[in-house]
Amino acid sequence: MPDLGTAGARLQRSAAPLTVKAIYQLMQGKFIAGRARWNDQANKDAIVFEIGIQKGKEGQPGKLRPGEIGYSFRLDSVVLQVGESTVDAVRIGEVKENLDMFKNLKNGMSVKLKLVK
Repeated sequence: MPDLGTAGARLQRSAAPLTVKAIYQLMQGKFIAGRARWNDQANKDAIVFEIGIQKGKEGQPGKLRPGEIGYSFRLDSVVLQVGESTVDAVRIGEVKENLDMFKNLKNGMSVKLKLVK
């Protein structure tokens, strides 16, 4: 499977501190891996991948802007917004660099979240 590269992002606890804490704890000493899929294959607006933390509703879900990262409790998934928003999610962070590389992502590609200090 091709390697598209690395993107830098930052998690922010303000809207969903318990969710961000659970994600942070999962990343301690390892990475979170999942299979990415486009929320809407035709529009390629948001990338969704399950992370398995099963947190309930925390914060106020809303539409994300391009470059923002959210958590959808209904899907138990991280949402990476690439285009105009169609997924309701609680904002938990933002991509700081290399957002354009996600436009080349194909359904089923492996995605890894890794903590870098």
